[in-house]
Amino acid sequence: GRKPVKNADLWQELLIQIRRHKVTWKWVRGHETNRWNNRADELAVAARKGSETPVEKVRTPVPGDDDIHLFTGVTCKHASGIGGWAVLLTWRNRVRLLGARVEGMTANQIYVRAVIAGLESLKKALPVHVHTHSGYLRDGADSWLDGWRRRNWKTREGAAVSNKELWQQLSGLLEQHKVSFYLEDRDNPPCLLQEAKELAREFEQEC
Repeated sequence: GRKPVKNADLWQELLIQIRRHKVTWKWVRGHETNRWNNRADELAVAARKGSETPVEKVRTPVPGDDDIHLFTGVTCKHASGIGGWAVLLTWRNRVRLLGARVEGMTANQIYVRAVIAGLESLKKALPVHVHTHSGYLRDGADSWLDGWRRRNWKTREGAAVSNKELWQQLSGLLEQHKVSFYLEDRDNPPCLLQEAKELAREFEQEC
């Protein structure tokens, strides 16, 4: 009809991105059985109901294009000791999921276990940014670990370090990779951190 295309700026931006990737388009009926389409809808609704801060807002220093991001999700029922963990690893335009159901572990232990599994899966020595809700994990890795090693895995009071075996595993991996830890806001988390939490819940429910 020779009329200007509606939303031309958005279509032009999309065209630029399409040329950067190999894209296959697949139509799916809304709100039916496609798991990931339904999950995208849930995240969109959650973002709309949240604060005015956009979901994609950068909360941490902007990394290089080749950096790896590791998002941790953990669930734990303290009464039964049953829980689950999930890790979403992103690199460039790739995403990898790891996770498992666990028994007889605390939430603190599960967080450390999840990061160990994520780092063990890496095949390239690239900078890693760990995003987590666990202050125990962040503080342990950033503030406590060096002192524990110097004191032969003893606290300042001379007691044995809790969860020593897990921290020793993580310590060895941190010597192989350049890792930064970020404690994210629970009220407004990055969407992939929220997704990792939901996936951890699914792993917990597996038999």
